[in-house]
Amino acid sequence: MGKRRKSRKQFSKKSKKRLPKRDRRTSSKRLQEKLEQIQGELEQARAEREYLQNQLAWVLYYLERLDPPTLYQTLENISQGMGAANPLPSEVGIDYQPLQEMLAHQDWQQADEQTWMLLLQAFDKEDSQVLTPEDIANFPSTDLQTINWLWEAYSEGRFGLRVQQEVWEMVGGDYGAFCDRVGWRSASQWLYYEDLTFSLSAATGHLPVLGWRRRSCYGVGSNTARESMAYLLERFREVTGEEE
Repeated sequence: MGKRRKSRKQFSKKSKKRLPKRDRRTSSKRLQEKLEQIQGELEQARAEREYLQNQLAWVLYYLERLDPPTLYQTLENISQGMGAANPLPSEVGIDYQPLQEMLAHQDWQQADEQTWMLLLQAFDKEDSQVLTPEDIANFPSTDLQTINWLWEAYSEGRFGLRVQQEVWEMVGGDYGAFCDRVGWRSASQWLYYEDLTFSLSAATGHLPVLGWRRRSCYGVGSNTARESMAYLLERFREVTGEEE
């Protein structure tokens, strides 16, 4: 009887034996890899959901500013082009998807340079050319709103023409005070382009830079920096129908 009891104890101990450490490490590693895979899929789904929300926000933002005949025609165009991969509106055939991708990845400097190139592209101008006051006054309204929306949406409202216009009106069109507010001038020193802050930690309205390219106190072409900003923000106010 004593031997039988001993045998049962031995059997009980064997049945409770844990997995070898190596097997436990392998199992833990597989579990960690699976968790990381699930986390990656969740992040991708979140990014896709955010992209769709931004697209919807732009459509609503744009449609609210159309008169009835234009709204009807726009809805017709949307209906006919539902298969389009990325319908960002443009009156002059500009593809805004590259800019959108740069902003989505927070490549702020590259996006700023791309935005400047798109302004020139709207008038078929070369890299070395500039926009005249007449160009700015006739800049395609749809495109100006698309550019603003992209910057505004992907910066969570920190960047874009709308916020720059708000700062401009707040300082009464004083270019020096404007530059102080948006971070283009620091301690009375006009900043060079390479000294700007290309991140979300920058001052509100810091980007995009469309009134100058080399230094904030220099203009572009025959326009002073103040004139360029005044023309551009006035045009934006006109196309959005916002009161001063």
